[in-house]
Amino acid sequence: MLRQRSYPVTYTMRQMLCVEFEDMKNFGIIRKGNSPYASSLVGLEKAGGSNLICIDYRQLNQQTVFYLTP
Repeated sequence: MLRQRSYPVTYTMRQMLCVEFEDMKNFGIIRKGNSPYASSLVGLEKAGGSNLICIDYRQLNQQTVFYLTP
């Protein structure tokens, strides 16, 4: 089981994330789930003023087993 703590989010970024998540939910891109894995997300504001949502998978990647096959 892997659940990360969430990063602090400013009020304006939280509003942006809520709008983005609602749009993605309405378009069927995302849905509510029940998984033992949860990675933190980070909302970033790009230089041009647009927003970017990133997910921090570093802890999940550390637990992933990669099989090397030819």
